[in-house]
Order: sequence, then structure tokens, then C-alpha cells
Amino acid sequence: MCWQLRYPRLNTVNSSDFAAPTAATLDSDPMDDRKRPDSVESGESPAPAPQSRALGLPLGEGERVLLVDDEENVRRVATKLLEKLGYVVRAAQDGEEALAILEGGERFDLVLTDVIMPRLTGIEMAERIRAFLPEQKVLFTSGYTARHYGQAPGEPPEPFMPKPFSMADLAQNVRSTLDG
Repeated sequence: MCWQLRYPRLNTVNSSDFAAPTAATLDSDPMDDRKRPDSVESGESPAPAPQSRALGLPLGEGERVLLVDDEENVRRVATKLLEKLGYVVRAAQDGEEALAILEGGERFDLVLTDVIMPRLTGIEMAERIRAFLPEQKVLFTSGYTARHYGQAPGEPPEPFMPKPFSMADLAQNVRSTLDG
């Protein structure tokens, strides 16, 4: 995995220490570590960060997002971005953990999942989720090409957001999936 984090007040950070051929570009501001309320703990919806409003990005209204990604850095940064956009986020490190959360009764407006993960792919996880939650909205993301996840070239799972993605890409794709 190769990732790139762009910080407004710091230099760009790159890494290519990982074996998997994928990439993510996530915009974040590590200088802004204010805690956002999380409905799991406080019952309140997070307020979108002022800079998200100023950028004219489509914002969340406290919708709950289950973020599933096997890369800790991607989970951490994507969680912060989603919270800044006004979403309540719960992260899972793989498809099996996500299934356990959902099977335990927690409900989410959206599952945002990486496609390629160990043990259970995002596609397999989504199929299992839809067996007991047929209306569950799922947004897939990956830096891999379609041939890596067993579909014909050019046919990624739908809806799909390619990596790397910016904060604007994330905002647009999450909002359109929720509204679609």
C-alpha cells in the first residue's frame, strides 16, 4: 500500500512500505484535533467543521457511517475527514469485524468499505450484510483495478470511489450514495 497524506500546514507525507499496490490521498489537518461528539458515546450528531462548510462541500447531518478498512492509517484519517464533514463514524479493521458490529444490532446509514482486505473482501462482506439488511447502502473504495477483485476490467462494484481520493471526492461520493 502506498499512501499520501496532505496536511494544510505541514509537508506532504508519503509511504510505500507496504506490499499491496494501492494508494490513498487523504486531506487532513493534524493541528485540528478537536473531539467531535460520537453518537455511540454521547447520542449527539457531530457538527461539520467550519472549513468543510467554507469549501462548499456536501455535508453530513449526523448520519452514521461504518468505515471498513484494513489499513489503520487510512481508517484514522478517513474517520477524521468524515467527522469533519458532519458524519458519526465507527471504524472496523476488516469485514468480519464489520459483520459482527452489524449482527450485534448496530445500524448505519452507510457502510464505506475497502474492496481488498484479508479474510473477507468488501464485496463478500456486502453480500453477507445484504442477506440480513437488504436495504443497507454500501460505498466501495479501492486503489486496485477491477481485475484484482474478480470482475471484468472496467467493472468495479457500484457505487465505487477510486483511491486515491480527496476530501471533496469523499464528501461527494458519500453524500450521493446516501441520497441515491
